[in-house]
Amino acid sequence: MHGSGRVRSKEIHRKDENLERAAITLTEGGGGALYLVCSKLKKHGIEGKIAKVFHEILLDEVGHKDSGGNALASLLTDRESFERAAQIIGEVSNQRLRMRNEQFGFPLRARQLAVLDQNAQRSLPAR
Repeated sequence: MHGSGRVRSKEIHRKDENLERAAITLTEGGGGALYLVCSKLKKHGIEGKIAKVFHEILLDEVGHKDSGGNALASLLTDRESFERAAQIIGEVSNQRLRMRNEQFGFPLRARQLAVLDQNAQRSLPAR
C-alpha cells in the first residue's frame, strides 16, 4: 500500500482496478470520528475556525465512505471479489491504524497492534 515503504514490483498485483479503487475509497471515510469530534469545538475564536474546517472535512470523508460502499456493492459479484475487497480493506485499514498511532504519539504498543492484527486476520474469510 502507498506510504508504507518502498514498493517492489512483486507487490503490485493489479487484478481489478475498479474493485480496488472502490475498496480503498470505502476506507477513506473511516467513520469520521476524529473529524466529528473536532467539528464540535467551541464555535468562536480560533477553535471556531478549526471546527468549521473539520466540519467540511467530515462531510467530504463521509462522502468517500458512502461512494466507496455504493461502488463496491455492485462489484462484489462472487466470493473471489468479496475476498479481494476484504483483503484490500484490511491492508489499507492496517496501514491507516499505524499512521494514526504515530500521529497521536504511539498510544498503542507493538503488542497491542499485533493483537489487533490477529483479530483482523481471523475476521477475514477462510481461503
